[in-house]
Amino acid sequence: MTELDPGGMTAVHALMGYLPASEASARYVIMPPSTGRESSNPPRIVETIPIYDCRAVAHDIDIESTGFVLRDMTPPAFDYRDPVEVKAIYYPAIAALIKETVGALAVFVFDHNIRSVEGAAAGERGVRAPVADAHDDYTETSGPKRVRDILAAEGRLDLAHQRAALINAWRPLRGPVKDWPLAVCDPRTVAPSEFIPAAIDHYADTDLTKPNHSGEIYSMHYSPRHRWYYVADQQPDEVLVFKCYDSSVTSGSRFTPHGGFQNPTPPAEYLPRISIEARAVVVYPDHG
Repeated sequence: MTELDPGGMTAVHALMGYLPASEASARYVIMPPSTGRESSNPPRIVETIPIYDCRAVAHDIDIESTGFVLRDMTPPAFDYRDPVEVKAIYYPAIAALIKETVGALAVFVFDHNIRSVEGAAAGERGVRAPVADAHDDYTETSGPKRVRDILAAEGRLDLAHQRAALINAWRPLRGPVKDWPLAVCDPRTVAPSEFIPAAIDHYADTDLTKPNHSGEIYSMHYSPRHRWYYVADQQPDEVLVFKCYDSSVTSGSRFTPHGGFQNPTPPAEYLPRISIEARAVVVYPDHG
């Protein structure tokens, strides 16, 4: 399949973290900023890369090819600081958006992150800083396990035989985003050998005795072939929907690397980013 053509798009040149080529594996221990405990990250190198503004085409591209697409929505009103309210009000709205976007049979939103540089620095509970490293949230091993675990929790293991995906929906809670946009990489520009398995342990604000969740993600080795994209001046009514795992081995976008980046030339005045990212298991119709 033809890669997304960046010709005619403007680009910023920004920093993105990668795992050094000498590293064949990695491990992360993620501590909530509110605890004052340091997270543990693997070695990293930082590359200056072009990140193309794909706004002109982002509503029209095909998530099955590019791994991501931009969708409009009228977000419901909710308090992002209240996880109960987020789950009760926001999860159903974002599930409906994802279902329509990919033509899903069923969507189960199971998790979300709030990210803010200011909020994390202040130790705000439930808030974390943007991740400035190239990564994908799941691997060939952890993706199927996560899908099955969520389907089991939802009492829908009857769907376990069907094609499924893990899809993220990212949007700012205020905008436009000027300081820390989210970048996504066209998965067709990444070689399989550049996806490096990394163990990850997440700790919650309320319990530091054991991880709240343990899994495996992909860190990334750098290649100049990678083509990175973002949506300039993304607003709260715009949702970047991207695929982090697809059980279909014939899909051209099984894993979509992504990462936040600091805009090297922000305006003198702007609203610092606060964003929400929801994660969902998506089950596709069974076409026999």
